[in-house]
Amino acid sequence: MNSEKINIVTDTYQSSVRKLSKDLLYLKRKHEYSPPFQVVDTFGNFNIYAHAQIRQNDLSITANSQNFRPEGPVSIFIPKRSLIKWEIFSSHLVWHAYISEIDFAPQIESATLFSGHLLNVTSITDISNWLKTAQEIKVFSEKKEMSLALAIKNYIDAHFQLEIEISDIAKKFNLSDSQLTKIFKNEFSISPVKYRSKIRIFQSMFDLLIKEGSVIDLALDAGFNDLSRFNKQFKSITKSTPSKFKFHPSKL
Repeated sequence: MNSEKINIVTDTYQSSVRKLSKDLLYLKRKHEYSPPFQVVDTFGNFNIYAHAQIRQNDLSITANSQNFRPEGPVSIFIPKRSLIKWEIFSSHLVWHAYISEIDFAPQIESATLFSGHLLNVTSITDISNWLKTAQEIKVFSEKKEMSLALAIKNYIDAHFQLEIEISDIAKKFNLSDSQLTKIFKNEFSISPVKYRSKIRIFQSMFDLLIKEGSVIDLALDAGFNDLSRFNKQFKSITKSTPSKFKFHPSKL
């Protein structure tokens, strides 16, 4: 696809994606749900700054075992390798996001909500400068003492692109497969197998949009060694196909 803009339409969302620079993507997404709707999102090696206008009781956010219901014009910064559970109580939700591999807010270590939002973003510097002075309304800080579930998550985060069996991860932590799954799911509301699949798919989505290379090469980079399995999981999670996320905008 030779265009500076991609439109992706599925049964549950419509996305418009533009490349603002070689390092920064802009995404506008409109969701249409049958509320209430719950989803756990897992993020790869990229940062997100997003904002939306949230009506009272329309959205609940859970991260690091903490829950918050934002209201009004709000922004969220989501660092690399974050895990967030969204509970949506509205049939319509529109949000805007800016996505980059660059650490444009290294001072922010955990997912953080801010009051208001930034207008007219043209660069990573715009976002970085705004976040330095923005008013925080909720910081989803990690616990001071690392839980076993978090240690497992951190291990998966560091190795998700490698072909390591879940049973091998369980052995590393002296657990059975079922114990590993129970501990992880109790903490994060998602199984370790599904978590790793999602972080791989989210990473591949970003790579397809921002990087050169074929679908199969980018799938391999994200940790898949079978194109058929990659296509099946991609479709299951995104409700679309990898080719819809691949484009080659004009050079900036």
